Amino acid sequence: MLIQLFETIPLLYAYIMITITFYVQDRAGNIGTETVIVIKSIPPQPAIFGYNLFFLLGILSVVVIIISKKLKRS
Repeated sequence: MLIQLFETIPLLYAYIMITITFYVQDRAGNIGTETVIVIKSIPPQPAIFGYNLFFLLGILSVVVIIISKKLKRS
């Protein structure tokens, strides 16, 4: 019995399709084949955790304004 295993290129890494073909030959010389396709779903990877850039720039701007006003008073 010969098994062939082909793994196709994943489409956008969403799934992997594997084709398995089974070959068999009996004593009379008859050859039979059966193909099974297995599809494995790959869940999307979570996004890299990060901070909201606009939120950080807003807070940084407020802090700079407060510090600059305090420095002008002194």
